[in-house]
Amino acid sequence: YKPAPGEGQTQVDWTAKVSALTRRRVEILYSSMGFKTFEDYLEALGREVLIEMDDNTFVDHDTLRALLPEWCKNAGANYNHIVASHDITDLPRYFKAGAKRALVIGGGPSVQRRGHLGQLQKCLYNMSAYRPFFIVATDKMAAQCIENKIILDLVVSLDSNLKIREFLTDHVLKAMNKVGAALVLSVTSPPELVAAASKHRVRCFFHIPWIEAKFAPNVALMLHSMFDGKVSTMNAAGNCGGLGWVAACAAGCRKVALIGMDMGYYPDQRLDDTAYAADIRRMAGNDPEKFGKFFSHYEHKCWGVLGGKYLTDFVFQGYLDTFLALIKGTPAVQTFNCTEGGVLCGERMKGGVPNLKCIKFKDFLEARG
Repeated sequence: YKPAPGEGQTQVDWTAKVSALTRRRVEILYSSMGFKTFEDYLEALGREVLIEMDDNTFVDHDTLRALLPEWCKNAGANYNHIVASHDITDLPRYFKAGAKRALVIGGGPSVQRRGHLGQLQKCLYNMSAYRPFFIVATDKMAAQCIENKIILDLVVSLDSNLKIREFLTDHVLKAMNKVGAALVLSVTSPPELVAAASKHRVRCFFHIPWIEAKFAPNVALMLHSMFDGKVSTMNAAGNCGGLGWVAACAAGCRKVALIGMDMGYYPDQRLDDTAYAADIRRMAGNDPEKFGKFFSHYEHKCWGVLGGKYLTDFVFQGYLDTFLALIKGTPAVQTFNCTEGGVLCGERMKGGVPNLKCIKFKDFLEARG
């Protein structure tokens, strides 16, 4: 474990440096595109995004206006902790995971409906001290895994909002420290979380989230420059479950199973209660007909569902398209979708995804090698 610099050591006001760097890069960005101010650029980008709804775009100018300053502020506040910690590519040095099968536990509804944590707990209990899996949990699932006495190797978190501390509480961080579990974070993670992880001596591995140029050009490059190229940029498909898969691959695992990766909802889910309903309703201008067009139904061929087809929205569809491209672009890694629900399936991508198979979680747990 490498602690962050103590209060008695010299501290550098990196927030000022970040602000200056951000301002300069933003000026270059909007002036090169013919805009007089950054506000003009955001307004134009927002209009483009709102018009091109079929492009699975869900970041509008209001979101960018809120997130860009937060990302840069968080990265600046985290600077001293990050340079004293580890890069995501350092994972193989600390986890001998290459010979193990990885399991990524997402927060989708199928985890509860299929009783997957109970199945995993029983399997691990029967195997006693032998740990055949490299287990990665999303932040949302960390506490539930701990409650079920599932020993985690990694917990991943991507969100920059402080609300994430509702999942990664001091109790969870203490429990992670006890079993030697590590955190994989973004450089833009909430400084309060990063500081708490340091306080509870939880080893942290950082990365810079890849952000599509259409949403926020040069942001990833700006953050990369901020850390002098010492922090790797990773495409995590824009969601925590995707980051879990990336972390498992980075740790050296070549067989990765997924549970809780529904990327959608069951047919009995009310549209108004879906994850992004408030944002979608705002983008639809409170028009019920437009609101409904942001959703689609899908019948998964590998597992049925009572009451009709699975439901997904255009946000999850964007995550899904990117995640499928990531899996297909990594042929050395065999991915098993054991979610037993939702819409993640290789047939949703043109040409299919040969290295993605949908199997029951029970079959994965019972398999050998």
